[in-house]
Amino acid sequence: MQHYRAILKQVGIVSIALGILDLMYMVYRVSTDSSHSPDRSYSSPSILIVVVGIYLMRGSLRTANIVRWIAAFWIANSIGSILMRSCSTPFALLTLEFRLDPQGFSMWYLSRIVETAVTYWMYRQLSAEPVISASLNSGRNVSIPKQGFFLGAAVTVLLPVFQYILGDGALGRKAVELARAKYGAGYKYHVTALNRSRSMSRETVSAKIAAYNDKEIKTVRVELK
Repeated sequence: MQHYRAILKQVGIVSIALGILDLMYMVYRVSTDSSHSPDRSYSSPSILIVVVGIYLMRGSLRTANIVRWIAAFWIANSIGSILMRSCSTPFALLTLEFRLDPQGFSMWYLSRIVETAVTYWMYRQLSAEPVISASLNSGRNVSIPKQGFFLGAAVTVLLPVFQYILGDGALGRKAVELARAKYGAGYKYHVTALNRSRSMSRETVSAKIAAYNDKEIKTVRVELK
């Protein structure tokens, strides 16, 4: 029977490799971004992923259980993000995105699929009998991380639904009206993000909208209040 430390070492090596690749990708994005937009920012958990990999390689069962929970969250979150983008985005906008940037469009889906597959592999490895038995023998409570799966799905599926019910539907329509007043009726409009922020006693709501026709896609940002 495979020893649990051997399993944790394998997962740790993969985690370190992912962290290094993620860091390299972030550096690439920053170095090739020519927009220099002040509202564009990049962040990466690559250092944390590498640190987690080191702890796993050292045989930390506590880290293994935490990563197992996070993996459950990420599996549900990744699947949910794929479904939400595919189902909530108008088909005409999806096909236009693919036609204008087939490489970027395909890479988005491919990266989510690869992330989900790797995360599932890590979850399965950390749920293997030697790891579970070692955790139980060390006095740790081990069970299926149902909360992780639920929260991962809720973040991508339930949260947008709750926002719509609580009034973002009306705000979204208002945002589209503001965008249409600026760019005219020659475009169709789709709200891609609706953000609330509060400073002191003042609440600000901003929206990001995709304005598109048969030839182009514009990103429009409007302030609602």
